[in-house]
Amino acid sequence: MSRNFHQSEIEKQIPEINKRLHASGRLLGLSLPDIEDLISKTWVTFFENMDNFRGESKLSTYITGIYFNMNRQRKRKSYSQPIAVEDFDDTFDDMGFWSKPPLQPQSYVESLEVQGQIEDCIQKLNDKSKEIFLMKYVFGEDTKEICNNFGISVTNLGVMLFRAKNSLRKCLESKAEESVGH
Repeated sequence: MSRNFHQSEIEKQIPEINKRLHASGRLLGLSLPDIEDLISKTWVTFFENMDNFRGESKLSTYITGIYFNMNRQRKRKSYSQPIAVEDFDDTFDDMGFWSKPPLQPQSYVESLEVQGQIEDCIQKLNDKSKEIFLMKYVFGEDTKEICNNFGISVTNLGVMLFRAKNSLRKCLESKAEESVGH
C-alpha cells in the first residue's frame, strides 16, 4: 500500500463509506440483512488484504469495488442454491391481523412512486453498467478512478454510461406512458 493509512484515518471514513455501501445495496435490490452481511464481509476482506491497496484510487472507491465484486460472487453462489421462501410469521399477529399495518395507499404511492420507478429501471441495467452508473452519478466518482477500478478505458466508460443513461431514459419514458395510459 503506497499510501500509509493510519487506522484513525480509515476509522474516520468508515461511517461515510458504510452509507455509500448501504445505498449501493438498496439500489442493487438487496435486502437489509444481505446489505449488512455484505458490508461486514467487505470490511473483513479489505482489512485482510489492505496491503494490496496501492492508493491509485480513493479509499471509498476501492472499498466500493470490493463490495461490488463480493456481491457478484454472492449472486453466482446463489444461482446454485435453492431459493428460500420468506418467513411471514412476524408479518401477522396470533389472530391473523397485521402486526404493523401497511401505510395508507395514497400516502405510500405519493412518497415512493418516482423513487421506485427509478430504482426499478436501475435494476434492469446489467450488473457492470449498474455499478458504473452508481459510482459516476450517485457517488460522483472521478472518471479515472472508475476506469482503474473496472479495468476499462475512458472511451469504454463513456459508451457504457451513454448506454446506461439511454436505457434508464427509455425505461422511465415507458413507465410514464403506462401511468398516463391508465
